[in-house]
Amino acid sequence: MHRRRITIWAGVALAVVVAAVAIGWWRSGAGGAERVSGPVPSATRGVQLESTTWTPDGVDREHPAPAVLVVHGLGEDEDDVAGLVRSLVREGYVVQSWTSRGGSGSDGRVGVAAADGEVADVSALVDELARRDDVVRDGAGDPRVAVVGVSHGGGVALLASAADERIDAVVPIFAWYDLVEALEPEGVLKLRWASELFAAGASEERRGEPCGNLERALCDAWQASAEAGRLTPAARALLEARSPASVADRLGAPTLVVQGQMDSLFDLDQALGTADALRANRVPVRVEWVRGGHDLALDQRRRDHLHTAVARWLERYLLHHGDVNVGPRFTVELGAGRGYAHSPEIPPEASWQDLGLEPDDATDDDGFVRLTAPAAGLPASVTTLPGLGDVTSLEQAFATPGVQLARFRSEPVDDGIDLIGSPRVRLQVTASSPEQLVFVRLV
Repeated sequence: MHRRRITIWAGVALAVVVAAVAIGWWRSGAGGAERVSGPVPSATRGVQLESTTWTPDGVDREHPAPAVLVVHGLGEDEDDVAGLVRSLVREGYVVQSWTSRGGSGSDGRVGVAAADGEVADVSALVDELARRDDVVRDGAGDPRVAVVGVSHGGGVALLASAADERIDAVVPIFAWYDLVEALEPEGVLKLRWASELFAAGASEERRGEPCGNLERALCDAWQASAEAGRLTPAARALLEARSPASVADRLGAPTLVVQGQMDSLFDLDQALGTADALRANRVPVRVEWVRGGHDLALDQRRRDHLHTAVARWLERYLLHHGDVNVGPRFTVELGAGRGYAHSPEIPPEASWQDLGLEPDDATDDDGFVRLTAPAAGLPASVTTLPGLGDVTSLEQAFATPGVQLARFRSEPVDDGIDLIGSPRVRLQVTASSPEQLVFVRLV
């Protein structure tokens, strides 16, 4: 690697988040409300879903309320979003959650946001809400309803809103826009995360098959991809069909996009992809970046912050209270407990600062730092592990041999720099083979 200068862009977007592990949510009681649990029909004949519906005190046919459907993450069930459900019940909504097909208590196989599976199930539940006389209707067969989803549930919520125009508002939390780009950014397969994702989809039910309760086509595509070290054409096609990016022109419900800054699966670019599509469709959209995600559960303070953001969004676009201030179009949480920064643009207008880097290691006569590729081409040093987050404190356990690592250092930076999004590092690389991967970390 030659001596080069780098450009750090503060304000462009990119970071990280996922769908296979639990995200802790609000855990307090719901106050007075009627709770009804039991199986409900899915979009597939003979497939039943375990479900729970909450009706707040005072809501009845004489005093109907809008409804909210809450979708859990992959490998979870409705118990994992119980706190979020209760917070919405306290806001006065009729709230329904369910365990997605293939999960504990529900029939069928896990399709990972399949159009004729989990996505179609949302429309089937909207049909059921339309038959209730305690839910506000905007027309015959058209209940006023929002869909709030966490991780995999957020992807389902977006896809459902594109498929069913009756959905009035959407809140995807730590979700994806493009599954292919999320799992194979720039052609590099996130092997650990993809494994976690498909393992979570297998569910707890024991089956004599490699992928358990996962749909067979998904299982076969993942196995072939894992063996090849990259997504196969079949896998790409299946993931593209499960991506809101594939139906971008049909995303039409006002959407609050919540994305995590501490996430190594669905990065912040996923939020921007969703926002760009909605803006192109002239649909109201707001983006929140919070210090949490699949690598770091939200603490109570951040849960409270998000609860307020979600409540205001639904009050504006589900209750149709036009005077409610939902907040700036873009909000990002700053580090070191310094609160939040805001912008009227998504993302904020980029600013940049050049920082020159010089090799911190010995160079050859041409000014290059020589590297040796590790076995199998996999990085010997990692900064995050799926679901565990930052492992920098464990760096000694993942020490990289010196011949596989090159360090570059800038002059001391006197003033603090907030990186809102992803920095850009420019390097000159030569290799002894036609294709090489270089992993870069900013410290």
